[in-house]
Amino acid sequence: MKTLGIDTTTKNGGVVLGSGGVNLGIKSLDNPREYADQIIPAIENLLAQNRLRLQEIELIAVANGPGGFTGVRVGLAVAKAISQSLKIPSIGISTLEALAYRFRETTPLIAPMIDAQRGQVYAAIYRCAGDESVLRSPEVLVVPEVWLESLPERTSPLFVGTGTAPYSEEIFCYSSEAQVGPSDDCILDSLLQLANMKSSKAATATELVANYIRPSDAEVGSTARSSVTMEYED
Repeated sequence: MKTLGIDTTTKNGGVVLGSGGVNLGIKSLDNPREYADQIIPAIENLLAQNRLRLQEIELIAVANGPGGFTGVRVGLAVAKAISQSLKIPSIGISTLEALAYRFRETTPLIAPMIDAQRGQVYAAIYRCAGDESVLRSPEVLVVPEVWLESLPERTSPLFVGTGTAPYSEEIFCYSSEAQVGPSDDCILDSLLQLANMKSSKAATATELVANYIRPSDAEVGSTARSSVTMEYED
């Protein structure tokens, strides 16, 4: 199955092309402010390099958030446009899940943390092993200390992502033996792998929805330090 993956939700976004689960190439973008202008040329360049036409793509996978509102919207808009115009099945994949899945061969329990600014992070805990990816605690937008204090110490996940570097002190206060991995948010390869794993769940473009987690400023004016109820599943 020829798959096109799109990520405009992270600081290290871009597009990835795969066939049968094999990564054929990546076009990385590193300026979120220019994603709207760069994403279409990146897709065209990647297809040209592999001598493929857009009409030959059989699945569109898009990171649907959480992340910056503009980035989430850009990726979904491009994915929907391609999917609708060419009748290609599409699937939305959580940015946090893709980040966790990237480290599935390191340890089964992974805590992706993405810096959401304003003293908050997008975070969750996933259990990833082989072709399985299971959400073990809900994806939340939260002050790091609040989230970490809610986690039972026995979980001992591997913390990864852009939220680890600015909040490393809080992580080690949670556990002096905490495992902390890379602090980037590159997810393109794992987005491709998850897309192939979940291909049976692909649907029409109308079913692609954003995974914002945080409502926009226009929708809510609440304080950043709100409480969060965790529902950790062992």
